[in-house]
Amino acid sequence: MQNTIDKLKKLFGIEIKYRDLPASNLIIEQPHEKDAVFEEVFGKGQNFEGQGSKDWRPWRPKHEVQAHGDCTNFSRNNVAEIKAKEQGILDPWGEEINFSDLDSANGSGTTKSGNSLRNTAEWSRTVGPVLERFAPYTRDWDSRASVIAKIPKDAKRYKLGDWQWLDRGVMDGLVSRQSIKNALEATPVQIGIPLGESYTKRKGTIDDPITPPTAIKVWHAIVILYVDENNMTHCWDHYAREIIVLSADYPITWAMAFADLPATWRGEGVEDDKLHKRLIGKIILLVESAGAAYRVYADKLVKVRFDISDKQLFDDTTNEYWRPKNKFLGVTNADFERVKKQVLMIGGEILTEEGENIDIRGIIN
Repeated sequence: MQNTIDKLKKLFGIEIKYRDLPASNLIIEQPHEKDAVFEEVFGKGQNFEGQGSKDWRPWRPKHEVQAHGDCTNFSRNNVAEIKAKEQGILDPWGEEINFSDLDSANGSGTTKSGNSLRNTAEWSRTVGPVLERFAPYTRDWDSRASVIAKIPKDAKRYKLGDWQWLDRGVMDGLVSRQSIKNALEATPVQIGIPLGESYTKRKGTIDDPITPPTAIKVWHAIVILYVDENNMTHCWDHYAREIIVLSADYPITWAMAFADLPATWRGEGVEDDKLHKRLIGKIILLVESAGAAYRVYADKLVKVRFDISDKQLFDDTTNEYWRPKNKFLGVTNADFERVKKQVLMIGGEILTEEGENIDIRGIIN
């Protein structure tokens, strides 16, 4: 049928565009005897017959272009990024969390031939990646080592939490849609699947889902975000940079669930982070330190020098006239130290010698 459609398109001069088939990046590894199984830990859950699963599509991550054999790293990080986005967890700069796929690939031993789900999951659990800003992805294989070498020694690593295999059927060796829907209650599901000609010839939509291949050409790792009431799986494929739909009978051979985000992701200084973000753009006066003042930025504190007496400056900060303007806030020394610690933690700086001179009357007026 598809060949007939293609011939008609060619006949009428319609350009035919297909999705590219990725390289075979997934190395098949059997689960170890002591590996955790999701159903054994969390149970089989409710009966989802005729129902859709929890829908993670609204929180899919940013588009990123993969090269080489990094599909297990991209898809594992995507699961964690989606969960962080759903829970409103941001990075120290107040941006959407984006983990370094290059750091993950390097640390977990990924080669141009790829990696296994288990290797990637275990490294992510025990070591964890830094943020993308510290090790940006490169498509140049020869440049990877130099990027990794520049990661700051104090860059925070995010351990991505425990992992479990989803149970495979005894008869067919495949993961059921019921099992996937159950796991999706807690987490997007990383899967390893075979791909063939249907990946490139089908649109990957509800009306034209990707069907089982007649011949396996590559193995690929992606993320399931939703299983609908008809058991079609809606997946985030970082390689194609789109959501693709797999047919209800598409064979899902390997699947992993990641049930919890580590509490440490919010950091010990969560309240410090909130305080810092609240003060960005403000001028803060240390009310216990003879009127010392700083302007607060996302990545630095800059000391401010005023052309007015400290006493008058402090009096003005408590005046009702000032409060609606929200430009100036008095803080305790303890709160200042919290903000200072937060700025330094994200690699920012405290500038005291290059302070700015401000005529306070300009702020009032």
